[in-house]
Amino acid sequence: MKTVESLREVAHSRGLVVGACVNADALRIDPHYAAVLSREFSSITPENALKFGPLSPQPGKYNFSDADALMAFAERHNMAVRGHVLIWHRQLPDWLTRSKPDKKELTRVLINHVRTVVGRYAGRIATWDVVNEAVAPNGRPRNSIWWRVIGPDYVRIAFEAAHEADPRALLFYNDFGIEAPPAQLDAILALLAQLRTQAPIHGIGMQMHLRLADGARVKGLTRRVTQAASLDLKVHITELDVRLPIKTQPSSSDLEEQAAIFGNIVKIGLATPQCDNVTFWGVTDRYSWIPHVFPGKGAALLFDAEYGMKPGYHAVKDVLQLGHLR
Repeated sequence: MKTVESLREVAHSRGLVVGACVNADALRIDPHYAAVLSREFSSITPENALKFGPLSPQPGKYNFSDADALMAFAERHNMAVRGHVLIWHRQLPDWLTRSKPDKKELTRVLINHVRTVVGRYAGRIATWDVVNEAVAPNGRPRNSIWWRVIGPDYVRIAFEAAHEADPRALLFYNDFGIEAPPAQLDAILALLAQLRTQAPIHGIGMQMHLRLADGARVKGLTRRVTQAASLDLKVHITELDVRLPIKTQPSSSDLEEQAAIFGNIVKIGLATPQCDNVTFWGVTDRYSWIPHVFPGKGAALLFDAEYGMKPGYHAVKDVLQLGHLR
């Protein structure tokens, strides 16, 4: 009997890394989660284990237990790891946000944090999201502690520190809103065009947290991905999910529409030479962040809460095998 190929195997045959964001608690307690993750995906992105707040609850002290456990799992199963995320305006430690540091002190904190984390996994984590969401939806710089205190140079400083800690790592800028009206993407691309003349940067991560209503915008995504690729940067889809309105179970029509969005995005990725990674923001609806942040929404991933393969799973596999949706 012919063995059914996993998503991971089919994607590998097309030169594509297919990844999933990983919940450290789920990996620890749920053997089914671990089995599906290792069978179907070739890359993992820690959901929270590498963010500044969870990593460093006290000044100068780090708890790498969850991150180390994820690394060990990935290495046992021959999976790549995406380091997410070094510098972000959210999930910062309380000791930092309460301390009101001046420019010199916050710059020191930023550099030390980046060097500590990247240095620990040098040679093991090949790709890092160095700076996350530095541009607001209106195209202006995001009003974060980093921007207010250090100024716009914080982005360059972060990339330089990451490169110093691991010169072999690929360094990405990561953001959302790529599929939205152009102000945000235009500002991001202007930032990256300037940045790549000043510091080592290798790619842009496009998050893609979508709704069904965004399906029409996906049709224009090819142009936006092409814009990003024109900077001679890698382009990765880094946080893909499509949330559905739910009461008890999502409707079959919504699941089919979701599947078409997933399939079309993967098709765009395959058609873009600079894109070799598509990562979904989770493995199963059982552990998705969506219902906690968007009440009344959910069912955003490839596997349902009982680990059943949804239409979206089959749509992605069809595109990888056939080049189109059935």
